[in-house]
Amino acid sequence: MLEVPVIDVFAGPGGLSEGFSKARNPALKFRVKLSVEKDPVAHRTLLLRAFARQFADGDLPEEYYSYIRGEVSRDELFDNHSYAAEAAESEAWLAELGLTPRTEVYAKIKKAVAGAHHWVLIGGPPCQAYSVIGRARMLGRLRSGLSDKLKERARRAANLNGGGLSDSELRQAIQAEEATLAEQQFHKDKRHQLYREYLEIVAAHQPTFFVMENVKGILSSKIKTRHILDHILEDLKNPWAALDKRSQATIPRPPETFGYQIHSFCIDSSPQEPLSWKDYVIECESYGVPQRRHRVILLGVRSDVNMSPRALRKSRREVSISDAIKSLPKLRSHISRRPDNFDEWVETLKKGGADKILPAVSDRRIRAEITESLSVINQPRNVGSQFTPCDLSSNGPLDKWYSDPRIGGIVQHRARGHMPSDLLRYLFAASMAKVTGRSPTLYDYPKSLLPDHKNTNSLKAGNSNGTPKVIFEDRFRVQVATRPAATITSHIAKDGHYYIHYDPTQCRSLTPREAARVQTFPDNYFFEGNRTEQYHQVGNAVPPFLACQLADVVAELLCRVLDKRSDEKWDD
Repeated sequence: MLEVPVIDVFAGPGGLSEGFSKARNPALKFRVKLSVEKDPVAHRTLLLRAFARQFADGDLPEEYYSYIRGEVSRDELFDNHSYAAEAAESEAWLAELGLTPRTEVYAKIKKAVAGAHHWVLIGGPPCQAYSVIGRARMLGRLRSGLSDKLKERARRAANLNGGGLSDSELRQAIQAEEATLAEQQFHKDKRHQLYREYLEIVAAHQPTFFVMENVKGILSSKIKTRHILDHILEDLKNPWAALDKRSQATIPRPPETFGYQIHSFCIDSSPQEPLSWKDYVIECESYGVPQRRHRVILLGVRSDVNMSPRALRKSRREVSISDAIKSLPKLRSHISRRPDNFDEWVETLKKGGADKILPAVSDRRIRAEITESLSVINQPRNVGSQFTPCDLSSNGPLDKWYSDPRIGGIVQHRARGHMPSDLLRYLFAASMAKVTGRSPTLYDYPKSLLPDHKNTNSLKAGNSNGTPKVIFEDRFRVQVATRPAATITSHIAKDGHYYIHYDPTQCRSLTPREAARVQTFPDNYFFEGNRTEQYHQVGNAVPPFLACQLADVVAELLCRVLDKRSDEKWDD
């Protein structure tokens, strides 16, 4: 079987790598040869998974399971299988593109590719500068951080030629100057230019194929007046020509420099057919991922290949969050910042439900659901643990993908704690979602449950002139059991308000393992670090089940290339 090298940059915890390593083509196998990641904790996760990939499917050593169950140390695991540990250390590299010297980066890639005629580059630059919310937050911080000196500059500009301005006109001039300066600083942010690190690797090493992933917000992101996606598409079509003179002088020029056709994974296309931006957007729920995650993913095909890929095949039906996590043990939350006390947790919910929720809820169906949930929450149930022995037998559509019976249970399935007031909100929200099939907005909450936040002051006070407007009206979002989950993002590391479990009796947000299942990581995929770091890694990843399908498309295309070259050689 032909082994095809894969180089993964901006690798995160390795979602793309995992999918490519599981490609299902009988004629070839993708072999991850190098994964580059700057975050030390994500790198530890990559290193452990690289170790696991040194063993054939089903042949992981028993010590691996002992490690993820917390029974032996990482050092013991690696020491007992030193050959696999050494191979993993050559694959998973802790380095930051843009800061690590180019000569070192390119030497690593050259060694990893090892003269292979065909290989694949995968990865996506960090997305904070491209996401809609990320841009808003960054611009807000920049505006608020401008110094009085810059504000004085606005005052002077507003009073040119001795013209006096009213206080309101002066404020408007200052705000306009602040916004202009913030935009200028924002567009200098190096994260806008990280794709050029990716571009330079394509230009210098000329992979047969590349896969580049980013958030949907990149469609609206601009540098000055031009959309950044236009920049990217133009540059990637002719990578070497797109480099500036300094880069061309410092990067070794390859023997041949090719252009690339940029294809969509979503539609059948030919190089002659123009694509719109939306053609590059993959809606993950259409391809068996239990999550409404929409991402821009580009497939670059080197011009000498001169072939077009097939489109991804859509799933027959959407996979719901319940399909993904219903086989996991039921848990309960606990009260944050206190020693866990089951009786206190039960009493908090029962008293709060009776005093604050039921008197304020008029819908009898929701009242009945809350009453039923309160009647059973005193049944014994724990908060989970690092390892929970259990039987995970189920018939969900992705269970074969997730399953590894050798674990003997489930790892990293522990509920986080919540404030008493949030427990009540979760109980109400999950009950309403179960009855109505939708997650409530802040407009649906009883006043007694509204958070103490300026965003909700108008709702608490009431408004005789109509319904008051609030920002982030879905601040508390239940994942409706019968639908794919909302997009798992790194924000899940901060709080669980956007990721409330659909079961009212559990009164909690998703655990790291549940989030990992929504992201389609196999159950034996272990995330290093504390719980916050685990959430952050999961939220930043590409779903491996989707990545596997992307890899299948690339593999089929490469097989056609190899068959064509074989025919040409035979004809000669």
